[in-house]
Amino acid sequence: MTLHGPGFGLDERDCFEAQLSGVLRAIELGRHPPSLGRVVFVELDARRAARLQGYLDTASGQRAAPGSEPVVDLRELSDRVVHDRQSVFAAMPFAKEFEDVFNFGIQGPVHEAGFRCERMDQVNFVGDVVAEMRKRIQRANFVVADLTGANPNVYLEVGFAWACARPVVLLARNTGELRDSLHFDTRGHRCLHYETITELSDKLRAEIAGLRREGVVGSHA
Repeated sequence: MTLHGPGFGLDERDCFEAQLSGVLRAIELGRHPPSLGRVVFVELDARRAARLQGYLDTASGQRAAPGSEPVVDLRELSDRVVHDRQSVFAAMPFAKEFEDVFNFGIQGPVHEAGFRCERMDQVNFVGDVVAEMRKRIQRANFVVADLTGANPNVYLEVGFAWACARPVVLLARNTGELRDSLHFDTRGHRCLHYETITELSDKLRAEIAGLRREGVVGSHA
């Protein structure tokens, strides 16, 4: 397969990791042809091909010997990357007005910190949505939850994260009635209030750094 996205404004590493994750997810679920023996990523640009190999080396923890054909055991890599990859779960409304909040205010700082950012409407899965939500929160390093609008699904995800003892960073857009918009059980918890996406990005970046200093969340492997 070729790499889709670079050259159209998308980050090549994110694109490659997304395709690689899709391959690994298919292996994890057993949804690949039984006769499949090899997956080859083809790239015309030699410099980009070298960078992609570097990303794969980093993910697999091994490097191909000079002059040899780079081969990675995808089943072993699936166990390493799919199950051990450090991630952050974003709990938030899926409304259009929150797209920039997620892409720039939440996902940006999370990626900068070295974590993958997962949101339920952007992941592929088969089966019950609540069971998948539970699984992803349980394996997340921490949860970022935007309580703006008191969305019931967001509160459900926050409650489950608390039950799993997952660290939760609460967010809420600053309005004149912000305090009244937070439900009783969350009012006593620290909440990052924001008015602009830039303010949110800066506050979340500082919060993640603080969580690391306190040892609440680990560093990206």
